[in-house]
Amino acid sequence: MTTSAITNLEKFQKLLRELFQFDSADLDFGIYRIMNHRHDAIERFIAEKLPASVSARLDTGSQRHQTITVEALDKAREAAIKALGPAAIDADGELAPALHALPVGARYVETLQAARAARGRPVVEADVYNHLYTFFSRYYQDGDFISKRRYSRSQRYAIPYNGEEVYLHW
Repeated sequence: MTTSAITNLEKFQKLLRELFQFDSADLDFGIYRIMNHRHDAIERFIAEKLPASVSARLDTGSQRHQTITVEALDKAREAAIKALGPAAIDADGELAPALHALPVGARYVETLQAARAARGRPVVEADVYNHLYTFFSRYYQDGDFISKRRYSRSQRYAIPYNGEEVYLHW
């Protein structure tokens, strides 16, 4: 996990702890009493189960495709070295330009480009936590769930809200 993934995870965990208002000892009624009673289970979810769940999902989704792409690159590298010799590929993994036209060279270059285009797991993991943080922070402010207006350059965006209920829109 990179520094940005850790930062995004910690930022999201901090927001969740704020949402559950664990730091407000004076809230001991209604739903807050239930959440205070379940504090340990909620904290365990935030600290342990959430990161494990995100990690498990990343292992099965696009990250599995990335692993397959890296394995294909290793096979293509071995085939290129076997067919063209060890001097064909430099220390940076680049194939000599004169060898690009050969079938084994073209296959290696194509696989190398696919592997470089694949986003790494730390980047995807950081994006997941950042999107989760953005989503939940859209609806929470100062201890209350509200519907905040969102604006963009291309179009106006507003969720209809009359104060009765908060709608969560992804």
